[in-house]
Amino acid sequence: MDDITILSPGIYTYGAMLIGGVLRGAGHRVTLTRAVTAPPAGSLLLMSLFSTQHLLDPAIRDLIRNHRERDGTVYVGGPVSAAPEMVLGELAPDAVVVGEGEETVIRLVEEGVSDALPGIAFLDGDRAVVTPSAPPASIDRPLPLIPDDIGSQSVRGASAYIETHRGCIGGCTFCQVPRFFGRTIRSRKIASIIEEVKAFAAHGATRLSVSGGTGSLYGSRDGEMDPEAFITLLRDMAGVMGPRNISSPDIRVDCITDEILDAIRQYTIGWIFFGIESGSSRVLRLMGKGATVAEVREAVERCREHNLKVA
Repeated sequence: MDDITILSPGIYTYGAMLIGGVLRGAGHRVTLTRAVTAPPAGSLLLMSLFSTQHLLDPAIRDLIRNHRERDGTVYVGGPVSAAPEMVLGELAPDAVVVGEGEETVIRLVEEGVSDALPGIAFLDGDRAVVTPSAPPASIDRPLPLIPDDIGSQSVRGASAYIETHRGCIGGCTFCQVPRFFGRTIRSRKIASIIEEVKAFAAHGATRLSVSGGTGSLYGSRDGEMDPEAFITLLRDMAGVMGPRNISSPDIRVDCITDEILDAIRQYTIGWIFFGIESGSSRVLRLMGKGATVAEVREAVERCREHNLKVA
């Protein structure tokens, strides 16, 4: 059993809490922190980095260098792993976990760095080694490691974003969701999600948001939306937290129906954040957005007809 520190700089990201729960479920002692402070010498430090700005942060760079000099081990994961060679070049950790990391992290912690382990990157001298991708991780997993002060943070007004599904039907060239999770929707079971909502509430979360790329794709199969599944999700989450304490902000303009918009008004704070990106259909086409300016206008008008606020 190893003592492991997971550092998620500034905020407790869902990914950091998820990995913490997975490692705890595997029998490890795990501490989750958002403070960029040194863990015990010689220990294992996992860093969940969600911004490329972290790669240039002097405090993070110094922490990694100093911890390794004190015989510690540092593994880096999170959205920055989309560019593992860049992470290795800037931070020089012992390894980078690339993509979905639940199963990879357990093996990495217990077996160490190896070119036989899929889903990692590491330096062999001056050469970056990126092993073949790991298969998609199971979305049936232990509860996240939820800190007792989760209610003190606000991410666009929410204490945390809860992952309800993985994948997105879109092919936006700038988005990490299909790169990380693919374009096939994998939805969690409602019961598992609600158990998690209750756990967050018990730890003091005041508002929760639906996360998964496009919230209304929850329950989708073979490219077909399932509005009833998404409506049930919102209703059951609101049954725990209250409708003023649930949000489902991120939705594609081509993934709405009247029933979905009614449910968002009834069971959430009543806001929708569309990723409009551009007012030029040409630019939208170049970025692979899959929507036109006309569709954007229509979606905004439909939201207003349902008394929803649009951002």
